[in-house]
Amino acid sequence: MSPQALTIVIVYAIIIIIGLVGTIMSKKLNAFSVIGFIMSVGMAALLTYDTNCLSVGNCGIWSWIRTGFYIFMPVVMILLFIFAIFKKEPEAEPEPEKYS
Repeated sequence: MSPQALTIVIVYAIIIIIGLVGTIMSKKLNAFSVIGFIMSVGMAALLTYDTNCLSVGNCGIWSWIRTGFYIFMPVVMILLFIFAIFKKEPEAEPEPEKYS
């Protein structure tokens, strides 16, 4: 493991431990806390793997996954722009005539 990846492991371990201690001490352990914990561990693992690949190299499959991530957002943005340009505005209802 590269020193950069090890640094991420240490920092995220500290953050996760602080979050767990704070959650347990506040006695607010609920579904959101558990989901947050699982997501934090998953994110730490993903960032560690990503940083290690960038530092050490030889990660062909991971580079294609990252390429997909980087292409996804611009494609979604382009589709949203096209939708916004060609979206028809609802026609306004005519105002009732006022009799004076």
